[in-house]
Amino acid sequence: TIGYEILARWQHPTRGLLLPNLFIPIAEDTGNIGELTYHLLARAVRDAKDRSPQTFLSLNVSPRQFGDPMLAARIMSILTEAGFPPQRLEIEITETAVVQRLDEAKVMLESLHNLGIRIALDDFGTGYAGLHHLRELQFDTLKIDRSFITNMLENPEEAKIVEAIVG
Repeated sequence: TIGYEILARWQHPTRGLLLPNLFIPIAEDTGNIGELTYHLLARAVRDAKDRSPQTFLSLNVSPRQFGDPMLAARIMSILTEAGFPPQRLEIEITETAVVQRLDEAKVMLESLHNLGIRIALDDFGTGYAGLHHLRELQFDTLKIDRSFITNMLENPEEAKIVEAIVG
C-alpha cells in the first residue's frame, strides 16, 4: 500500500450507509462542503499520522472549495495541528475546477505546492483540460478517468488513449 484516499460515507441511523453521490451535492449546495472536507481531513491525518512515512493520503476538493482563497491555509493548519507532514498529502481536483478559473487555479496550485502538498488532476480526459493546461499547471499525478480504464483491455482504441496519456 502506497496511499489511501479519503472518502466520505455517511452511516445514517435509519437509512443505513449513504454513498457520497446522495449527500455531497447537498453539502455543496448548502455551502457545507468545506467544513465536511476539513472534518474528514482532520480525522484522516490523525488516523494516518503514525502509519508508514512512505504512505500518503489523497483528498478530493470540490470545485467550489478550490476557489476558496483560504484553502491552503486551512489545510496547512489541520496538518500542523495533527503533526502530519504536508508531503504526505495529495489534493485531487477535477478538470472542471481548474478550467473554470484558470488564473485562480494557478495561484492555488502554487500555494499548495509551496507547502509541499502534491496535486492530482482527477478524472483526466473528461473533456475540459487539454495539453495546454497540463503545460501551464503543475500536477504531480494524472488520474485517468474511469471511462478510459474500464474497457481498455477489450477496446484497443481506449488502450491507445491510456497508453498515450501514460507515455
